Amino acid sequence: MRHLRLGNGPSVELFQVADTAQREAARLSDVGLQHMALYVDDIDEAERRVTAAGGVAHRPVADLAGVEEGPGNRWVYTRTPWGCSWNC
Repeated sequence: MRHLRLGNGPSVELFQVADTAQREAARLSDVGLQHMALYVDDIDEAERRVTAAGGVAHRPVADLAGVEEGPGNRWVYTRTPWGCSWNC
């Protein structure tokens, strides 16, 4: 278990439950927390660090479109080394 403090903002508690029965992964249409989006200064470096730690990028970093389109607005879905999906 780890507690992370985000500057003067919120804290995030991270934990992993091991040795329990597993269910099918939640879908985006299911109710509840499906992914966490993080804003980073350098998305290419963030993706590199996730994959270097054993995570997986589901696709290459890409520009955002529509209302989120703009200079520097990019995204990537990744899976953490322990199997959770993240959207940076």
